[in-house]
Amino acid sequence: MAFDASVEQIFPALTCGAALVLPEHGLVAPTQLLTDLERHRVTIANLPPAYFGELVDRLDERSRSVPDSLRLMILGGDTVRPGDPLRWSKHAPGVPLLNAYGPTEAVVTSTVFDVPADVSDVDGGVPVGRAVGERSLYVLDERLRQVPAGAVGELFIAGTQLARGYVGRSGLTGERFLPDPFAAEPGARMYRTGDLVRWRNDGQLAFCGRTDDQVKVRGFRVETGEVEARLREYPGVEDAVVVAWRDRLVAYITGAADLAADDVRDWLSDRLPHYMVPALFVTLEELPRTVGGKIDRGRLPDPDGHRPDLTDDYTAPRTPTEKAIADVWQEVLQLDRIGVHDDFFHLGGHSLLVTLAVARLVKALEQPVDIRDFFAHPTIAEFAAALPATPAEPQPMIRRQARSGDFPLSHAQEGLWFLNRLEPDAPDYMAALAWRVDGPLDRRRLDEALRQLVHRHETLRTTFPCVDSQPVQRVAAHCDATSTWRDLSHLPHPLDEAIRQATDELHLPFDLESGPLFRTLVWQLGPSDHLLIVAMHHIVTDGWSMGVLVRELGELYDGARLPEPPIQYADYTDWQRRERGDTLARDLAYWRERLGGLPALELPTDRPRPVRAGWSGA
Repeated sequence: MAFDASVEQIFPALTCGAALVLPEHGLVAPTQLLTDLERHRVTIANLPPAYFGELVDRLDERSRSVPDSLRLMILGGDTVRPGDPLRWSKHAPGVPLLNAYGPTEAVVTSTVFDVPADVSDVDGGVPVGRAVGERSLYVLDERLRQVPAGAVGELFIAGTQLARGYVGRSGLTGERFLPDPFAAEPGARMYRTGDLVRWRNDGQLAFCGRTDDQVKVRGFRVETGEVEARLREYPGVEDAVVVAWRDRLVAYITGAADLAADDVRDWLSDRLPHYMVPALFVTLEELPRTVGGKIDRGRLPDPDGHRPDLTDDYTAPRTPTEKAIADVWQEVLQLDRIGVHDDFFHLGGHSLLVTLAVARLVKALEQPVDIRDFFAHPTIAEFAAALPATPAEPQPMIRRQARSGDFPLSHAQEGLWFLNRLEPDAPDYMAALAWRVDGPLDRRRLDEALRQLVHRHETLRTTFPCVDSQPVQRVAAHCDATSTWRDLSHLPHPLDEAIRQATDELHLPFDLESGPLFRTLVWQLGPSDHLLIVAMHHIVTDGWSMGVLVRELGELYDGARLPEPPIQYADYTDWQRRERGDTLARDLAYWRERLGGLPALELPTDRPRPVRAGWSGA
């Protein structure tokens, strides 16, 4: 009786004078359910999609048909496998199938889709349909703006059926029940479902996953539900779950035992962007589920140790060189076993990991490694065969330099400095991270962790003044790293106000000459609820470094003692200028000669190119 759907399933039957059939022994096997449907002459059944799929499986195995008393089958609570409705229609011709959707806060069923028998052509799975009752559905982006048809957004539900809120939890009520900006009547509200959906071209709503299932992999935002829906369309795949693990996507699949990872990966690559194609595939006999029949992601096995391929064609390293390469790849990719014919990029490798692997291979093989070889020879066998028989002279290593004055800028910093001079007030090169901190946050410990972090990394206390009209790196001995706190816990909707203030803060430019180029802000939303943001200018950080910052800030907050870094960014800059300067000058001279005298290439555009960038997209 504590389950929301029980209200929907119990009282309509009783208030209409119909008989309500309860299974005598709780959750019964699908074959027993068929017997119960027949014995009680059931006319309407309401099942979770996973249980419905098992029921269809039993019908296929035993060539049974459903009782002729049945006149309606309702599904709800999870995604429906695309092939199940067609199989159902063979055993229950003429019995309508409805796919229902809705959260408790909107009184359970909010949308319904009348499922046709053949939904094999439905893009992305079985839709959840259109609104029922006096409800309005909005598909909105992060700024609560409506998105166009086909674009994925979060579903908001409005109308008279909304609950009033959560008992005794005013903060959560304020987060989930928002003012409805699209309603004509004052005081109207809409509920933030947390579900990701999109409008199809036929006006039906397609379910794409949860916002809490939305993951970021190597800077790309991925809706795992979209990937799962595509995987379920692949012949032989019965069901699939996709999760993020160690900066890569992992697909858990049930279905045919002879599926090949390369075939599935190639098929997905034709239908999805490269960053949405899983790197690892793990086959399971069945997916773990909750008592209610939904997939239990928390019980999925750790992919560490699993073969990434669906079929096991592992070949061990055969030479000392292959063994050395495999050891480095296993360390970088965080896998416990890699065969000599496994593809580095199919295992989840990407350009940042290539850079890391090259640095470690130089040490392991004691010879230079060409980064281009990773792309030309992406397996261990090919890579080992491509190594030169006679190693070239090793390149000079980066060494710590004496701190006797200013340093030049690196090539990357020169570009960012130049762009900043063109648009000094533009926030385009802001690098920021945000955390919602659940639990007590000790301000003293946070400030001490920040102080140690800034002391460890010179780049966080570096500024870029001009000396004789040339920019230089100037490392300060000390830098104020304390956090700025703002208490919003007294407001009715503190998170909304914190997000508004944070958005304003992230549009404030940094002064590269005077600094600091690193700041930390904390908004207190409640006694044990905070929003923490760390912001930096891109000239002192990059994507990989942000990951280092996150890890070390957490370790320092926990009281860890970290060793001093052997080199700093200024040492790298010095090495780049000294060791690469002649090569760069030679390369520039070559291309200036080859391209000299050619007219500038002006490609045709759909509108005039302005003198200054306007940064307004459509």
